[in-house]
Order: sequence, then structure tokens, then C-alpha cells
Amino acid sequence: MLDWFRDCVVYQVFPDLFNPCCQVNKLPTGYYGGTIKGITEKLDYVKDLGFNAIYINPIFKAKSSHRYNVLDFFQIDPILGTSEDFEELVEQAHDKGIKIILDIPFNHVSDNHPFFVDVLKNENSKYKNFFLKKNGEYQRWRGSDLVELNLDNEDVKKYLFTSRNSVLKYWIKKGIDGIRLDCAND
Repeated sequence: MLDWFRDCVVYQVFPDLFNPCCQVNKLPTGYYGGTIKGITEKLDYVKDLGFNAIYINPIFKAKSSHRYNVLDFFQIDPILGTSEDFEELVEQAHDKGIKIILDIPFNHVSDNHPFFVDVLKNENSKYKNFFLKKNGEYQRWRGSDLVELNLDNEDVKKYLFTSRNSVLKYWIKKGIDGIRLDCAND
């Protein structure tokens, strides 16, 4: 266990609902307009409450406000802001002694994710073994639009965790201090 985590008091942020500061986008129905800049704006508030870490639910480009149905792990949902906004959040949080923990749903992606769309359109897709299949059907997390990734596949592991350009290493380079592993039991 990381030493800093032993003494962590964690504040959870669901980005869409947290602080609708600086919203520049027209919001789809069902969105509330929270932004990364809104999180940055509230760092002193979080610190004054006694928290020294912020756990942020997914921020990736997705097709819902909860963002567990990821379309692109390497892009922040434009409704939330930009990569520069996130870098500023991390920098200011660290300046205040606040760690950033990012929720990354490594277990599944949206059924509109480009890899899955390619599988559906192309029987020879290089991603055909990226997804779990049972009895000829792609597995979906609890019957949802979340298509389950095959975490036993070496190419999936490289994409998510181990390659130099993996999802995990990308976000570590952005300065996050930890991750929440979504669906760890799966």
C-alpha cells in the first residue's frame, strides 16, 4: 500500500454533478454541467473540509454523464473540459497537498467504442479478441451498453496497462496519484 494512502481522507466527485462552473458547451438532456474547472475552483473548499485526496469518477469521452461507457480513454469528455484543464487541476491540487485518484473502468467500454464498432463491421478486426463472448453473444456488464473487455487477452492488457502508451501510463504521465479500479470483482 502506498504510504500516502494510509492517511488519506478521500472526497468523491461525480464530475457532471459537482460544480457547473465555466461550462461552455450546450448540454445534452440529462446533464448538469459540472466541469474540471469546477473541480479546480472548489479545491480550497475540499481542503478546508479536511480532505487530502479527491477521487474523481470517469472523465473520459463517453455517451452518458456517468462516463463508464467509454468511447475514448485518451480524451476527456469535451463537456467536462480539456486536457489542459485536467493538468491545471492536478497541478493546483498537488500544490494544496491534495492527491488525485481517477476512476478508470478497465472492465468495459461503450458498445459504440471504435474497437467494438470495428468488430461488428469487420469479421477480421484486429480487436475481435478484445471482447468477451459467450454462446456467440458479446458479454455486457449486467445487460447494459457496457461491452466487457477480455482482460485475459495480452493485447488488451498492453492497451490498458503494460505498453509504453497504455491507458494507465497515459494518465500517470498526466500526474494522477492513484486509480480506482472499477469492477475489480469482475
